[in-house]
Amino acid sequence: MSIRTMTRRLVAIAIFTAAALSVGVSGANAAVVLDYDLSGVPNAVVTTVAPTTVAPGLVATDLTRGSGVVARNLTRGFSSNDWATTTASRQNAIDTNEYYQFGFTVAPGATVSLQQLDVALRRSAIAAPMNYEWQYSLDGFATDGSTISVPGSPYYAAGAFTYFGRSSGSGGVADNYNYMTGSVSDQNAGNPMPPLDLTGITDLQNIPAGSTVDFRLYAWGDGTGATTNTVALGRNLGPQITGVAVPEPSTFALAGIGISLAAVASYRRRRAKQTA
Repeated sequence: MSIRTMTRRLVAIAIFTAAALSVGVSGANAAVVLDYDLSGVPNAVVTTVAPTTVAPGLVATDLTRGSGVVARNLTRGFSSNDWATTTASRQNAIDTNEYYQFGFTVAPGATVSLQQLDVALRRSAIAAPMNYEWQYSLDGFATDGSTISVPGSPYYAAGAFTYFGRSSGSGGVADNYNYMTGSVSDQNAGNPMPPLDLTGITDLQNIPAGSTVDFRLYAWGDGTGATTNTVALGRNLGPQITGVAVPEPSTFALAGIGISLAAVASYRRRRAKQTA
């Protein structure tokens, strides 16, 4: 077999193998691609929290607050007060930057598809903000963010959702997400939100290299709360996203071709020694 024929065959095999690998990986089971573990947050004012899990191929940003709220201390939580009260509304929360935010950029040679967002919330009082909305942005919120809604969901179908669980009071029993729609007291540990399905959002599937995705959780009340009332992320679960992050098919192909060419070079060297 000539070296030229051998080279062509090896390159063809490399490309075929790369395509098969990319298909196999793209169908892989979802795993945690981004997580902010709040279990180590002390009882002190914490301005940002770094991500604790970041999948290869992603570059994540810290968990932060909007300028409209004030950092408060909470063990194992990321807490804020000074949420709008007398002018509380969705639009006011957006206009006055009352949110939590985190996100990531897809590194060169990678792509990611997002599956689910999980988080726990904790309200300090019966009149603390009880209205929420998740948004995402592909331009750093330079333009209006896109509301995350899940058609058919009992909680997220309209985008905005309620959460009434609270740490104050006593005797409340959390059961089957009843704290989403009713004022369940004695929930000092906070409550896990129903999983937020991201698979139906085209923008968040097969996100290419170089793309930046930011998430914000806006919160507002009904106008009866006090500025001292707090809303926190945690205490038992910080923001966590599952999905699939993989190298792009072209990366597989280039790697396979490189290996094949190296094999050809090694073959040439052996032939040269044999004929010397």
